[in-house]
Amino acid sequence: MTHFLTGLLVAAGLITSIYAWQAGFVLLALAGILYRWSQGGPLFGESALSPGLRASSMEIIRESENELVLRGSERVIILDRVTRRIRGIDHELARFDEISEIHVNAELDAETQSEFGRYSLALKRRRGGPIRLGYTDDQLDASIIGAKLSTWLAVPVVA
Repeated sequence: MTHFLTGLLVAAGLITSIYAWQAGFVLLALAGILYRWSQGGPLFGESALSPGLRASSMEIIRESENELVLRGSERVIILDRVTRRIRGIDHELARFDEISEIHVNAELDAETQSEFGRYSLALKRRRGGPIRLGYTDDQLDASIIGAKLSTWLAVPVVA
C-alpha cells in the first residue's frame, strides 16, 4: 500500500511541478519521506552513503534445480540452467559461456589505501564490460555469492 501511495505522490508531484514547481517539490519530498519510512530507514538526515551505515547486502533470493536468483545492491540477476543464460529483471545480460571469471574485490579507502570494509562482486565477460552485482559490507556475503556463482557457471573466483 505504501508503494502505491508513494507512486501516487510522485505522479502528482511531477504533474504539479509543471504548473507550480514549489508545490511539486513538496509532493516529491513527501513521496521520498514516505518511501524511506516504508523501508524502515531514517526519515531525515543520514544518507545511504554516510559513514556507519552499511551497504545493502547481497543475498540468494531463490535457488531451485534450474534457476538461481540473486539480489545485489545494484541489480537482480537470474541464472537459468536450462537456457544457460543470465538475465536481469527485464533483459538478457549474457550467456553462461561468455563469463570468464567472478571478481570479488575489497574496495580501498582513497586516503589511507587500506581496505574500506566494502566488497564488490562482478561477473567478468570474455568480451565486453563486467556485469556488476553490487557492493556489500559483509565479506562472508560476497564470498558465499561468489562461490555460488562459481559453482553454477563453472568459472573461477578471483579476489
